[in-house]
Amino acid sequence: MKKIFVIMSLFFLTNLISACAKQPFSSLDCCSPQDTPSVTQEQLNDFAAQGVTVMPKGDTLRIILPTDKFFKTNLVTLKDNKKVVLANIAQLLKGYGNASVKVMGYTDTIGNQEDNKNLSFGRAQAVLAYLWSQGLDAEHLYSVGLGGKQLVADPNDVLANAANRRIEILVHAHCTQCY
Repeated sequence: MKKIFVIMSLFFLTNLISACAKQPFSSLDCCSPQDTPSVTQEQLNDFAAQGVTVMPKGDTLRIILPTDKFFKTNLVTLKDNKKVVLANIAQLLKGYGNASVKVMGYTDTIGNQEDNKNLSFGRAQAVLAYLWSQGLDAEHLYSVGLGGKQLVADPNDVLANAANRRIEILVHAHCTQCY
């Protein structure tokens, strides 16, 4: 009986730990000690003034960059005037130590979906490379291009569709291998 309990306990713990890497943003509350970094209202306002949305939630952080402001149409090279914003984001992320940082690129659904996936990956890579150049540990940086998946706005509304073209940076403060 004791042996079965130990095996079941190990099974449960293994599944709980591995769930950290598989949960969507809203469920990333699996590894939260009390020393989570905080984002000040002033920082939130400064980023908002640059068109960047920063959403802290517990020991996770989601940052949304509108690609229309950070990249020229169909290009993966960062606009020079936005590098200072990314430098500020890198400074914020340094407060999270060796946290896992996942950079996800998205496009709208206009055009060839394979091209969109490649474009979104190239843009995510560009952001990741810039964060790395600012001193973030490459071992904890991960990028993915998702193209027109996970739309956040109506693709048939020209103005709203711009919200689908974005980079999302997800940070989980106390998991170094969550992504």
